[in-house]
Amino acid sequence: EARFQQTESARELAVLEANRQAEAARRALEEANSNARRLREVETSARQNDAMRSHEVADMSSRMDELMRQLHAQRQQTEVLIHQNNALSSRVRDFEARDAALKIQEGIPQGPPPGIPVHPISTPKHGGVAVVAAGLMATAPVEAMMIMIVAVGVAVPARRKPQPKEDHKNDLVLSLEEAEGYAREKATENDDSVEDEVGRDYIIIGAWIFSGMTGITNSVDRHAQLIKCLIAFMKSRGLKDTFTSICINHGGNRRVHRDLLNHDNSLNHTLGVGSYQGGSVWVEQKDDFPVFRGEGVAGGKSKCVKVKGALEVNGRVYDTHDRMLSFHPKLWHQAQPWTGDRWTITAYTIRDVDGLSWEQSKSLMSLGFQLNSSRRLPFVPSLITGDSDEELTLYDFVKKKKAEKDK
Repeated sequence: EARFQQTESARELAVLEANRQAEAARRALEEANSNARRLREVETSARQNDAMRSHEVADMSSRMDELMRQLHAQRQQTEVLIHQNNALSSRVRDFEARDAALKIQEGIPQGPPPGIPVHPISTPKHGGVAVVAAGLMATAPVEAMMIMIVAVGVAVPARRKPQPKEDHKNDLVLSLEEAEGYAREKATENDDSVEDEVGRDYIIIGAWIFSGMTGITNSVDRHAQLIKCLIAFMKSRGLKDTFTSICINHGGNRRVHRDLLNHDNSLNHTLGVGSYQGGSVWVEQKDDFPVFRGEGVAGGKSKCVKVKGALEVNGRVYDTHDRMLSFHPKLWHQAQPWTGDRWTITAYTIRDVDGLSWEQSKSLMSLGFQLNSSRRLPFVPSLITGDSDEELTLYDFVKKKKAEKDK
């Protein structure tokens, strides 16, 4: 009986312990299930947050792409507007210049274009067409240059004078990238010069030749009407020979030089404008290279000039103030000292005319440049001065040369 009771008590205790352990296991299972549910909820929330963030990122990326497309379209529109504005400004300047030229021809006094500071220059003696050369010179860089030369009154835009200590190494008249001019350190390729000169300001219009390459300046397209006025002015002064280019020079050139990049079968045609005294042109005398004087150009006095080392050559001095003078580019020549504001306009032919393309030649000829003749002598009623003091007409000169050849 006692053993049975002990066994029963032990069994009851074992059942209670088993129940207690089962309850603990059940609670542990419920806690594990609860933790699993919370974990699943956290994972679900994280996935939802990730999806929302991905959607937001995709939306922001799409908006950024749209903004970039809008910016690109606006930039293209801005570039088009800038291009149209530049073209319109160029056309307006050309029309204003042509209108000013027509009004001046009709005798209506005109001033310079608005917005360009000028200083007045006295009126030349001879009337004629108004000449406006391309570019703008009111600012420091010489690359931008505008000269207004009027036959009945000259106005020149104010310009910065070069300082003695300035570095002119990269002082291009027109940028090399645009094929608009020559670098100063390359000047000897065209000029067989005796001494250097600082402060020369000039522009080249038309055909150019540089380091064996040829082309035409951008001003041919940009300032077509202005160039036509300039050529009309030169032709009104008697220019009828061939020429591919025009050089407008301010304040120079005082060096004794020859133009070695000009065509052998061509002439330089030069005249001076502006308010100045002196500034005549000395030209070497040679029988085989006559000098052709336009109407009103005096015979000039004889003068010897030192050209290289101790070498002196004889020549004559000609007054070219508003008068045309034509001479061979291989002759030594030099501007004489002057006072005042002196501008020179020179028409010439580059050496490699055949290097120009047909389109380039057509563009030049459409503006009035003469490229269709290779004759040596200009077709103008001029007086010719040789080594002697004898003055001959063009007809008499050719007749005399033919007679000498027949002998």
